[in-house]
Amino acid sequence: MSGTGRRAVLPAAGYRLPQRLFVDESQCRVRFFPERGGEAVDIDLSVLPVTRELRDWMALGVQGVTGPSGTRRTTTSALDTVNILKRFSRYLAGLSNPPTSPAQLRAVHLDGYMLTGATTLHRDISALRTILRFAPDAPAEFAARLAQARVAKADAPTRSYPEAEFRRITAQARSELRAAATRIRTGRRLLADWRAGAINADNDCEQWMLGSLLDHVDRHADLPRYEYGTPRHGAAVRKAGGIGGVMTRLHLTHHETGAAAVLLLCLTGQNYSTLAAATTAHHRPDAHAGGTATAQLDLVKPRRGSRKAAMTVALQDVPAPHTRHGTTSTPLSGSMPCCLTWPPDPGRR
Repeated sequence: MSGTGRRAVLPAAGYRLPQRLFVDESQCRVRFFPERGGEAVDIDLSVLPVTRELRDWMALGVQGVTGPSGTRRTTTSALDTVNILKRFSRYLAGLSNPPTSPAQLRAVHLDGYMLTGATTLHRDISALRTILRFAPDAPAEFAARLAQARVAKADAPTRSYPEAEFRRITAQARSELRAAATRIRTGRRLLADWRAGAINADNDCEQWMLGSLLDHVDRHADLPRYEYGTPRHGAAVRKAGGIGGVMTRLHLTHHETGAAAVLLLCLTGQNYSTLAAATTAHHRPDAHAGGTATAQLDLVKPRRGSRKAAMTVALQDVPAPHTRHGTTSTPLSGSMPCCLTWPPDPGRR
């Protein structure tokens, strides 16, 4: 506790860590608890084609790398440990004299695995180093070779989009989302009018029924349905464009959700997994005072490690182009660590 801080929240008296490792003759599982909350997931290592002694040893590595001090903090990355160990285990099982215990692992086993030429080797070797450092009593020769092993990436180098293509992608995503925003605002206004009693069922039955459907969608995230699943008020639903036509008056389509993800990727530079795990919780340092809208939100990038994973990112709205001495210019970002003003879009209205 710092001089001006407060005590951290500690577990209640008698708290015990939940069991995470389950190994016996019939199972080999590691229970993973996602860092951002959610249901626990069991990582099934019984599929590894090696002896039980070697399999249980690898499970200890998985337990460590997916635990509080490990680096795999999302469900996707935790479950990927099975695929990584399975590829290495298949190589070991295919040898004429495969190792049957951790003590029998040698540097030659890693050298032989790297000579297989698998396209995933440059990732697998690094991952094995991270996973197996948590496995106890690794043979010194094997551990030393694993610490030094490196495989050059055989994939084609990743290249950035040309600036013109990047602008085309962001412009298309913006266009789709603006159209979606217009549609949803129209649907929300209709819903507000219906709830306020501004739509008369006798004078405009079609609009009144549509407002009734939207009210149900807004409250229950679905259309009113019969017990067997068919939507009620079928004629009204068909007039509104079907189930999708009603739902999308208040919600984004799958395609538009993808456009939103693409736009956020382009404008923030963050990985998709980081953005997908983000919430809408935020702080508005602009205090809604009428200037350029600015928001701060917390993101988590697990691969940075436990001490650097959490970060606060600032997002800024794109200011409208302004005219100075007869010329139109678009303000550039730079004052914010991560702004929605980059890259500037001269075509924005």
